[in-house]
Amino acid sequence: MTSAEKDESISRPEPFLTIKENPIYFEEDWNTGIGGGLWSTGKALSVYFVEYQALIRNSFKNLNCKSRKTVDGSKIHSVNALELGSGNGLLSVCLAAVAGDLIGKLVVTDLDDHLNLMEKTMRANTHIVNLDVNTDMNEDESKSDDLLN
Repeated sequence: MTSAEKDESISRPEPFLTIKENPIYFEEDWNTGIGGGLWSTGKALSVYFVEYQALIRNSFKNLNCKSRKTVDGSKIHSVNALELGSGNGLLSVCLAAVAGDLIGKLVVTDLDDHLNLMEKTMRANTHIVNLDVNTDMNEDESKSDDLLN
């Protein structure tokens, strides 16, 4: 089964919320650990993304960041974003829905036991995020070990 077929074969529940007319799909799975569910702070932040889209977008635009050219040749500013301890990945999807055109690269991270749920969330929202799954930690772990020594 190809990656695209795998994405389309995922059953999607009712949207958790909608941002810029994009449905956001998300399922909890507390069996994966503490990051498998939606914390009250995560819910509050997802509502913030919905209600303050213009503020978030303007804040991104006002950052001193690199410009990049779009397909039509126009320039836009882009920032890179990193979510540490994403758990299920919901908030990264929400951020991408609000400002994906302003984000150069969005990196979503967590411990190994949460990666399957995070990937499931990303695959359910491929209409918002471009999925590049990299779960090979060996090279990254050796780099972080070098930083600690």
